[in-house]
Amino acid sequence: MRLINVKSGRLEEFHSDIPSYAILSHTWGQDHEEISFHDMQQQEGSIQRRVGNKLDGLCRQAKSDGYSHVWIDTCCIDKSNSVELGEAINSMFRWYKESAICYVYLADVSGHNGEIDLDQFHRSRWFTRGWTLQELLAPRSLRFFDNKWYPLGEKFELAGAIGSITGIPHGILIGFDDLSNASVAQRMSWAAKRVTKRKEDLAYCLLGIFDVMMPMIYGEEEHAFIRLQEEIIKKTADDSVLAWGMSFGLNDGGENQNTDINLFGNALATSPADFMHSGQIVAMENKSSTIEGLETARGCLSLRLCLSNTKTGHAVGILNCRLMNRTDAAVGIPLFCITPGAVPREYIRPAGTKALLCVPPSEVSLAPRPIRLRALLPSNKAALSHCKYGFHVAQWAKLLETDLDIVATYSDGQWNEDRAVLSTVMDIRYDAARRSWWKVRQKTGELKDFIFALELRVQQMEVRASCHLMVASRDTALDIIARTAADSDGFLGSNIASSDSLTLELKLFQDSPNSKLYMTTLGALAKAPQPMHIGVDADRELNILAHTKLLLEFLAKSWPVSLKLAEFKRPLKGKKQAQDLHLLDLLSEKEAIQFEISLEFNSVQELIADLQLSDIPSTDNIPNIVRRAFIRAVTVGHIAAMEYLWDFLEADVTVEDSEGRGALSLAVATDNIPPRTVSLSHSGPARAPCSP
Repeated sequence: MRLINVKSGRLEEFHSDIPSYAILSHTWGQDHEEISFHDMQQQEGSIQRRVGNKLDGLCRQAKSDGYSHVWIDTCCIDKSNSVELGEAINSMFRWYKESAICYVYLADVSGHNGEIDLDQFHRSRWFTRGWTLQELLAPRSLRFFDNKWYPLGEKFELAGAIGSITGIPHGILIGFDDLSNASVAQRMSWAAKRVTKRKEDLAYCLLGIFDVMMPMIYGEEEHAFIRLQEEIIKKTADDSVLAWGMSFGLNDGGENQNTDINLFGNALATSPADFMHSGQIVAMENKSSTIEGLETARGCLSLRLCLSNTKTGHAVGILNCRLMNRTDAAVGIPLFCITPGAVPREYIRPAGTKALLCVPPSEVSLAPRPIRLRALLPSNKAALSHCKYGFHVAQWAKLLETDLDIVATYSDGQWNEDRAVLSTVMDIRYDAARRSWWKVRQKTGELKDFIFALELRVQQMEVRASCHLMVASRDTALDIIARTAADSDGFLGSNIASSDSLTLELKLFQDSPNSKLYMTTLGALAKAPQPMHIGVDADRELNILAHTKLLLEFLAKSWPVSLKLAEFKRPLKGKKQAQDLHLLDLLSEKEAIQFEISLEFNSVQELIADLQLSDIPSTDNIPNIVRRAFIRAVTVGHIAAMEYLWDFLEADVTVEDSEGRGALSLAVATDNIPPRTVSLSHSGPARAPCSP
């Protein structure tokens, strides 16, 4: 930082330990009237006295107040060095803020023995210049002087007059309120009527007021102000940066906006003048910013906005800011969707539309949705990518005079009813669809209304037109159908519809293949198709979607319950699987035993059958087949058969053959005594006497 020594008149450069200094705020005169950095170097530090020399008076006043150094922008900055100039502009607010005192020299105000002429004071050029705004706000102490260096008063003493001139709140002027407490829109409004010699300086003079820094690029003109707002968005969570172009009074949600769509709009303001009527806009209490980020490469703002749809089919984005004296109404900005099929959807703020104060309707209570808000397209790119298309409804007036009345419209373009022409602009770079809707009613009877839509769709940079016709009940609102059809194709695809005995047909054609104007006819068929062609019934489609929505909501609510049940069932399922495996093992063992028994039983059955056929007449008189088989087994000495049949006899061997011989007698006689039988016979009590 360079300072002028008030005693030597020389420039001194400081990098640290900067001495206490007085700083000058003034309006520049003609170049030959100002002392430059080059003049100071050529004169080797001596003060060049010229007519109305401000530097002489500045040094005199500073010396009188006890300051050894002063700073003035005309000669303390080497403006021929672009790097130094950029650093100085980014540091200027801080230099004024850190000064011991700021002297304001009003070259066009003449005092009368220290008395202030308020008329001259109000008309002073100093209040119209861009750079002097930060010079008014930054210093801790500020004193006004007239053109003869007579003091006019301190800032806090003149705060009432200054506030009426600038619109700056009294609390900020006297230092009670911090500058950062004012919204972005408020601070911009203070600069709305100010001017600078170069367009870029309208942005650069506000850097310190918003506590941002950015490089100086002279030659970019209005784009400098766009860059300023982008830097503010990166640093500040304040929706009011979008609340420019305010209209007066309370609006009903954008119904009175111009319906002509101009796609060359901009998300951001191009000048502080756009904030002329935004001085009373403040942030909503306990609300977060809707601005989530800036997509520099795409030239879009990422927002999360509540959207209110108007009856004309346009949208109003509800910002988290309001008027200072209105807590019931929010600031809204007009939006137009240019990519209906995209996620998130992209919108523009059409040129010429105004921000408005609106009471948020009930649908704004829905969750904010993510959108992109596109910035300004360069005019040459816009001309290449944006094309005007239109529809002309032939014999429109004749049709309305005889049979039908228009009861509602919902347009994505500009509808001229006198000419029966719908015009709109399509951006062929993005796949999108635009539809305009009409609801017409038969003049007699209480029949269903006809609804027709004209559609333009961009797909792979090719524009296609189509038309759709349907019926709906008189109570069904057209805007509900139009908004619902944006997400469902069930309403589209038919160009014939019938309501009772009247059947209408909607046709579309072009005069030439390359024409951007499509001819449309809507007329009654002379003979209704057989069977009667009903076409699309919008009420039915709405009911289907409503039931689908309820089903999806039910599934969404039941899904967490299903997950919980699955968690509960998981350990039970594991236990059941273990039980099943154990049971399978048991069943395997049982089946193996049963198989073995089956084999043994089959072999014994065969044996018994053989014994039954044995020629032993003495056993024929035994009625019990088991006892008879056992006696025969004893007679022939079949040990296995005796072992097996013994269990069935339960150790009861009192049976005798026809000759009076018992089992034991036969065994002894034939020497066929089974070991198990003898053991049991000797271990247990005797059941019957045995004959030798």
